[in-house]
Amino acid sequence: MSELIPNLEDLREQLPTDETAADAHKFVAELATATSATEIASKVDALVDGWLEIE
Repeated sequence: MSELIPNLEDLREQLPTDETAADAHKFVAELATATSATEIASKVDALVDGWLEIE
C-alpha cells in the first residue's frame, strides 16, 4: 500500500464489493502501487483517459 496516501486502505474498505464499484477498485489498486506524487498523477491521468475513451 502506498505510504503517499495514508487512508487508502480505509477508502478501499468503504467500497462496495460487488461489480458496481469496479472502476473505483481499479483506481485504488493503481494508487496503492505508486511510489511518488508524479507517479500518482500519471496513474490518475491514464485511468481518466481510459474512462473517457470512446469505443
